[in-house]
Order: sequence, then structure tokens, then C-alpha cells
Amino acid sequence: MLYHKYISIITLLMFIILLLISNECVFAKEISIASYNVHFLYDSNKNQYDDPYTKDETRPSKSEKGYKALAEVIKTIDADIIALQEVESLGVLNEFNDKYLKEKRYKYIVLLEGNDEVGIDVALMSRYPVYSATSHKYMKIRNKEGNDISFARDFLVVKVRVGFSEPLYIGVVHLKSSYEGYKQNLKIRRLEVKMVKRIISDLYATNPKIKFILLGDFNDNRNSSVIKSIVKYKSKKTYLNYKSFIDLCDLDGLEKKKRYTYPSSRAKQQIDYIFASPDILAYYIKGSIKVIDDIPELENASDHLPIFCKFDFAKKNN
Repeated sequence: MLYHKYISIITLLMFIILLLISNECVFAKEISIASYNVHFLYDSNKNQYDDPYTKDETRPSKSEKGYKALAEVIKTIDADIIALQEVESLGVLNEFNDKYLKEKRYKYIVLLEGNDEVGIDVALMSRYPVYSATSHKYMKIRNKEGNDISFARDFLVVKVRVGFSEPLYIGVVHLKSSYEGYKQNLKIRRLEVKMVKRIISDLYATNPKIKFILLGDFNDNRNSSVIKSIVKYKSKKTYLNYKSFIDLCDLDGLEKKKRYTYPSSRAKQQIDYIFASPDILAYYIKGSIKVIDDIPELENASDHLPIFCKFDFAKKNN
């Protein structure tokens, strides 16, 4: 009997050890999160993945130099979770992850095909387990002219397992650009943000204390009506349960010149953001938000700069 008792205890201990090993990242103290528009990560004649139904051939894919530069930037950032914009397909991203990131490759990759005819999709790479991922490419909202508008790309909501029992929600956006004209496409971005807020409001209706990070390329400056509508609460029927999100750059008082994520020669500006829901602020590591601008390979990697922050999900929310 004593022998069997020891065997049972040893078996239980081994099970616990294996469980901890298999979930070691879940109990990590600090988690770094980043967003990066990687600029035309498309298929090309040098990889085996091609979607013939996208018009990516109208825009040049990255050169080998560009691929290597992008990989070096992502490896140097070394974020635990990184949201990406302008990725053509899951096949291309998986190949990039395996071939170029190598020893720093990500275990969990999420990309669901969006609406962009060129193949500009949003994606997420994570070292933490993913519960689920939801596309909203088919969601529509009616404009003043009576036309139905969808997301230009998508709004990807991913539930990730981190250091508390409930999942961390991460919403990845890439709003309509101003390529055809600022005023014309501003109307579309406003509608896209309304849909984002409606989706988040519905999630809050099921759980008013969800922990949500909203990030990506919003294609607008911090003084625009698009960004202001995210950080300022307005009670509407369409998003009654929505709570104001917090711009982490504002929270830390980051000065203007340190916010530029789009260092264009025409006009430097911030168009990439990380917003946090009120219920996640207790876990935010103050002073950690920053735009990465000091990696030599950045110039050849993308026309955007990555934005980065840290959370400590091991902290108790008092």
C-alpha cells in the first residue's frame, strides 16, 4: 500500500511538472506586445505560396534584402505577441517565420483572409497559446448614401492565453488608407471604427471586465475624429456597452517626436497605436510604450516603425 501511495504521489508530481513545462510561457511575469506594418509581405517567385486571385503582382514584393531586414527587426524586438499588417497569406507568413526568424520563430500564427483585393491582410504571431481567432470581414455598416460598407481589410480578434484565467483579447486593425484622398477615405475609417466599437461593445455585453488590447495601423493622426472616437466615450445604441480605450502613448506622456510610426519624408506622423481597455491598465508596465526607431535594418524592412509595450500579468489587480 505504501509503495502504491508513493507511486501515486510521484505520478502526480510528474504530471504537474509536465503541465508547467507545457505551459511555461503562460506563467511568465512580463509579456511584450508590439504592432508592425511590415509593408508588402507578399508572395513572390522566391516562395512556394501564391494566391492567384489577389492583385499583389501590381505591387513589388520584398527583395531578399528586405526579407532579411524585416526578420532582423522582428528578432531584435523579440515581442512575445506581435500584430502585423500587410501580409498576403498564412502560407507566406509561415514560410517567413520558419525560414527567416529561425531560432526566434513563433509557435502560434494567426491569419484569416480579409477583404483587400491586393491581399493586404492582418495577422498575429504569438509565443502564447491562442484560444480562438475571429474574422469580421463580412460585417457591414450602412453609410449616409445607403451603401453597405465592410472593413477594407478586416478586424481580427484573437483570444490569447496569458497569466490569468480569462483570455486576453487582442484586436488587430488596418483601417482604410488615405491613398485615394484623405477626406474621401476618412468617411470609411469612421465607419470602420464604428464597427470595431460595436464588436467590442457586444463583447463587453457578455463580460463587462474583459481585458482587451486594440492595436494596429489606423491610418490617421491622434487629433483625428477616428482616434478621438476610440479614446472618448459616447453612449450610442450601436455600442452601448463600449468603454473608452486608453492610448498608452498618452498615458505615459510620450512626446510628439517620439510617437512617429510613419517617418515619411513628406510628413512624419503617428498612425500606428496600441490602445488598452480600462480593465487591463492595472497590468500595464508604465513607461514601456515606445516606437522602435534604433534598429539599423528598419530602413530596409518597412516604411513604418514598430510600436511596443509591456504588461505584467502576474501582478494582482488590487
